Amino acid sequence: SGSHEVYFLARGPHLDAIKKNGLTLRSPLGTITAHPKGASDAVSLWPEMDLVILCVKGYDLRETAKGIEPVVGENTLVLPLQNGIGKREEVEKVLARGQVADGTMYVFAHIHSPGVVVHVGGPGKVVFGSPRPDLEPKLEETRDLLCRAQIVADLTTEVEVAIWKKFLVLAPVAGLTALYGATVGEVRDDQGKWNLLLRLMEEVVELAKASGVSLGGDALDEAVAIVRSFPRDGKSSLLHDLEAGRKNELDWLLGRALDLGRDLGISLPFLKEVYDGIRSRWSPGRFR
Repeated sequence: SGSHEVYFLARGPHLDAIKKNGLTLRSPLGTITAHPKGASDAVSLWPEMDLVILCVKGYDLRETAKGIEPVVGENTLVLPLQNGIGKREEVEKVLARGQVADGTMYVFAHIHSPGVVVHVGGPGKVVFGSPRPDLEPKLEETRDLLCRAQIVADLTTEVEVAIWKKFLVLAPVAGLTALYGATVGEVRDDQGKWNLLLRLMEEVVELAKASGVSLGGDALDEAVAIVRSFPRDGKSSLLHDLEAGRKNELDWLLGRALDLGRDLGISLPFLKEVYDGIRSRWSPGRFR
């Protein structure tokens, strides 16, 4: 927004590139390069933060939350935006201070090279919030900050519903693109794959309901419309990571859903089939 000091916590070649050239975003909306106030792999020399946005992969969330403790004060707002469910609870287990909200993003994007992120499609929208009324002023301030930075941001008191609705799209799309090594368009065009996607969506709705979250009668139709709107050549980040041989979010996404279903006594045969199929298709060494 031009009037706030922004720091990037990163590591490895990505950090080196950001320090040297800034962080570049290539998007259908244009290309921008951000030059932060500071960039490091540790926060020990940074001041206490007003806002911390956690954008790491789910498998790194707990470690990263521990790492930001020195800059989290009593009034620091911490906003995890990972894919998947149970993020806020994961962060709250680690942090002794700070106010933890919850949120998610609607975007197809991936790291192209160190210091360069490519936005393939999707609105790039942040949806976040908290059921706690006392956090409303700080959340509204954060929404206004993001909007001034030309980031589409929606604030909601029903953030759990928003996160589950995202998961309703994410888990089936990530699962099937990874299972078949396919783009979204290839999943849409194959009737068998498409039917399996619908079965996966039905299981996610059932799991949400068992967790106490009602997604509404139109949730399935809305999710299908979203998948139909995705770019044909879009791939899930799970598939990108599997293809590159990187650590991936299979257990964070589908594995956690299966664990939750087991805890709640919910049978999820199609999710289990896809989860097992992905582990069989790809080298076992890619699941660490």
